[in-house]
Amino acid sequence: TYDHPAIFLIPEMDGVRVLTRESHEIVQKVPKCVFNIFGIGVTEASSFLFYSHKKFCERSHQADEYLSLIMDRIDVAVDECIKAANYEFDTETQKSLIRAAHFGKGFIANHKPDEYIRVCKILRVLNAVRVDEIGIPLTFAQFYHLTPAVLIDRLVFRKKYALAIQIAKHLNLSESRIMEHWAYHKIMY
Repeated sequence: TYDHPAIFLIPEMDGVRVLTRESHEIVQKVPKCVFNIFGIGVTEASSFLFYSHKKFCERSHQADEYLSLIMDRIDVAVDECIKAANYEFDTETQKSLIRAAHFGKGFIANHKPDEYIRVCKILRVLNAVRVDEIGIPLTFAQFYHLTPAVLIDRLVFRKKYALAIQIAKHLNLSESRIMEHWAYHKIMY
């Protein structure tokens, strides 16, 4: 419920944005991977991996009990924790999911870290542009739909050159267009 009469609903590709005078929220269907971890009474491998890592951090013997239930499906659990981190906006929840995935990777003999590294890089970028000073609250799906180059162009248009350069370096993209725009702006103004 909202107390203010001025509510704006903006359709997005993966949900609806709700804007009021005091808040900006996104409403979307809970993805299956997120439900598999945080749902009530769920017995999926990813949920057990998440709680196993939590108990491990608490130095509880229950960590082994949770792990023993999923050792045959640990690779699926790791992948689902990584995927669920994509959908979270809360950085602490993202970190918990990524740490649980990292914890689970230790029990897989030939795990390829490519997806893990890619997701960590993109989450770092998304969290950097979601802060209030920048104000670009993109979801993971929107980021891929827009492409990193378009995100950088939006930052350049807003004259956020330092952040645009950091993101370009972080994603191994060319910085030349950013520098050209910055130089042109410096000369003209």
